[in-house]
Amino acid sequence: MKKVVIMSILSFFAGSLAAQPLYKSKSFSVYSDKVVQGKFEAIATSSEAITSTYSAAASFPVKSKISFKLAINGQDNERGFGKNHTFYINPELSSQSTPVYVFGEAEPEVKSEEVTLTQDVNVTFRVDMRPVLTSIKEKGYYETFNKVKITADEYKGVFLAGGTLPLSWDFDNLVSRKVSELKDPDGDGIFELPVLFKKEVFPEGHVQDGSWKLSADLSSYPVVNHGQVLLDALYKKTLEELILDIRPDGALMAGKEWPGVWTRDISYSIILSVAAVNPEAAKISLMAKVKNGKIIQDTGTGGSWPCSSDRMVWAMAAWEVYLSTGDQNWLKSSFEIISASAKDDQKVILDQQTGLAFGETSFIDWREQSYPKWMDPKDIYLSAGLGTNVVHYKTYSLLGEMAKELGKNDEFTKVAASIKTAVNKYFWMEDKGYFAMYRYGRLFPSVLPKSEALGEALAVLTGLSDAERSKKIMESVPVYEFGVPTFFPQIPDMNPYHNNSVWPFVQAFFTLAGKQTGNTAVTEHGLAVMTRAAGLFLTNKENMVASTGAYMGTEINSDRQVWSVAGNLAMTYKLLFGLGYTAKGLTIEPTVPEAWASNRTLKGMKYRNSVVNLTVNGFGNGVKSVLINGKPAKSAFIPAGSTGEFNVEVTLNGKWPAGKMNLVDHVVQPANPVAKLESGKLYWEPVKGAVSYDVIRNGKKLKSIKETEFTLKPSKETEEFQVLAVDAAGVPSMLSEPVLVSPEKKKPVIVEIENETTEKEIPGFLGSGYVKLTKSQNLSVPVSITVPAAGTYWIDFRYSNGSGPINTDNKCAVRSLYLGKTYLGAIVLPQRGDENWKEWGWSGGVYAKLKKGKNSFKIAFDPWNENMNMDVNTALLDQIRLTPVGK
Repeated sequence: MKKVVIMSILSFFAGSLAAQPLYKSKSFSVYSDKVVQGKFEAIATSSEAITSTYSAAASFPVKSKISFKLAINGQDNERGFGKNHTFYINPELSSQSTPVYVFGEAEPEVKSEEVTLTQDVNVTFRVDMRPVLTSIKEKGYYETFNKVKITADEYKGVFLAGGTLPLSWDFDNLVSRKVSELKDPDGDGIFELPVLFKKEVFPEGHVQDGSWKLSADLSSYPVVNHGQVLLDALYKKTLEELILDIRPDGALMAGKEWPGVWTRDISYSIILSVAAVNPEAAKISLMAKVKNGKIIQDTGTGGSWPCSSDRMVWAMAAWEVYLSTGDQNWLKSSFEIISASAKDDQKVILDQQTGLAFGETSFIDWREQSYPKWMDPKDIYLSAGLGTNVVHYKTYSLLGEMAKELGKNDEFTKVAASIKTAVNKYFWMEDKGYFAMYRYGRLFPSVLPKSEALGEALAVLTGLSDAERSKKIMESVPVYEFGVPTFFPQIPDMNPYHNNSVWPFVQAFFTLAGKQTGNTAVTEHGLAVMTRAAGLFLTNKENMVASTGAYMGTEINSDRQVWSVAGNLAMTYKLLFGLGYTAKGLTIEPTVPEAWASNRTLKGMKYRNSVVNLTVNGFGNGVKSVLINGKPAKSAFIPAGSTGEFNVEVTLNGKWPAGKMNLVDHVVQPANPVAKLESGKLYWEPVKGAVSYDVIRNGKKLKSIKETEFTLKPSKETEEFQVLAVDAAGVPSMLSEPVLVSPEKKKPVIVEIENETTEKEIPGFLGSGYVKLTKSQNLSVPVSITVPAAGTYWIDFRYSNGSGPINTDNKCAVRSLYLGKTYLGAIVLPQRGDENWKEWGWSGGVYAKLKKGKNSFKIAFDPWNENMNMDVNTALLDQIRLTPVGK
């Protein structure tokens, strides 16, 4: 009888505990067995099954810019990744047709204003398939851009893929979606497909109403029991998605919709958790991103590296693999790869003036989503992103550690120290308590005073910020109810993707930074929002809308995104079980919020030549006691050289003090003004919502005014002016494009670049022609220039590069500039449009101190100028410009 009573009491208390939420916000609650958000529920019916009734209700406007591709047999085979067609819908016409696109060919770049549709519009897409069909008829096959031959028997039709609903980038299912197939009823070789674009999409909501049941074999992975069935089920679901993300070649794909192996995606994934549980997949993935002994920067802005420059996150991932495995051969080979890549970056990426690393903000690589529209790829190269600089800092720090491990000379630690000093000097905003998102401008840069969640988290986790600043960062960075936004505040009139978004892998790093600084509020919130999203969505989505928490509404999304998968696993391994990998050994420092208290176990965790079985009792932000193989220990630590099995039991301290987190509402900044100079005055149109404007001179605030014009005072020096708008809440816009003002005696000196190889074939050049730079032509071009006065000059070039589109590919041209025998820095000549050599513009540049009179320069192709394509590194040079900027 007593036994029955005791069992009943235990059942009662267990039921009461299960009924109490682990976490509760205004909109959602997390329980031990379910997630509840309004009328929606995700319930773990067992540790191997979840059901969800989630409906991703999302009513959002549709933009006029339509990016799309044509796909034979529904495959991504028209052109390379990111090489899309663009069509701008005329919002005033309810029915219209596109130009006739030729399959596989690029059309001239069209520049138009992207606006919101005010009515439903029917667009007929048209494509000329005659070259394809003729090739199949005459040769028996058509060969795609990637050398795949499609025979007559294999050809099944042409389909339309795109990013605006009802179009889809889901190439795997285009054929089954018959609404995507273009037809040629009259047999003239011009295929057509009418598509209705609604002014708003998903007004009824997208209903998921699904379930998941474990089907994968998880026997090769650690076994976890959280004592909370929802977390147990999500752990197994996430491991299953990790397995599904492993390609036949053993490498990790980026996600369900992205079968490629991408440097930053797999690297951040490996850092978070993949190195710990599948180091072989980690190694294969990392080596897939190496070419000629150097790390690959994936296709990106302006033709990739050096406009995009965060490839060195590979180094952090490679180090994590070494820490997990102790593989000395891996350490040696990865050191050679990293050091070779870093030495190129020292010549091309590191700014000799500031010590910062040039290039796009890490992972935030859709330029319209994070930069003002006036910034072209050369401006993005000349900017300095927070996250990218932290990656470079950590890379050189790790190279120093690797060198010591291998008994080599350390020539890297001093470079890391220089970057660390520069970031803390130029990016820190004391009034906000965190680092700025990026530094931008032209001759006189300034910082964008936004938070950038990944960069802030990495600054804390890598030790770039000291303890005091790290604490402030985690207390001050703006956080939304559904997670930490990629950046804050948001950009107006821009659909969510990086803008107004939460990325689970970023949230994972931010949560771990909260753990490291002892911020309980940030830690518990991060664990809760990660659990909510994975539970309700029944997958680890790529991203979600920050302001609503819905996965529908972002520009692009994917299930089982590998870094989201890795971030979720990190919540188990690195947060709740507290695993930390160091050169000396494995540290075990769990952090468990009070409401999430349990006796949880982790069994079969491989660490180098040992296996760890771990039990964590209770809750707390620190360790109370430790048993290792049944014996008391001062700390839970497994030395790196250990072998055998370790049974570790950690009891936490039962402390969970209140933490501080900056929970904010959704905020959108004003649009940035477009300033023009006329007759000694700056003019700009009024900005919606603005109550005042700040006039910026040489990167610093000059005056705040309410008018939309400003009279400039005469100056004896070169000046650069910008304007930003400020709304009633004091939220500033991004800066306008710089306007250069030069006094008569300090006008830029512009000289034609000409030699015996001068060409005239491409129109648009000034003077008598241009010099073509290739990997075999004009490898050294001398230029002599006479300047009227000694001083500091900004040196850049008028050029053309039609090797690829402005937003992707890998053919950014790079050259070295010398003054006499002195290396001044890299001249970066980004792509300006696919086959659009008629589009001329100004390059990136360098500062140089020049003497009065004749100065002799040389434009050269050096080994460190190799771009990511390695075959095509071509640009047309028209002029060199020297702008005096100081004494």
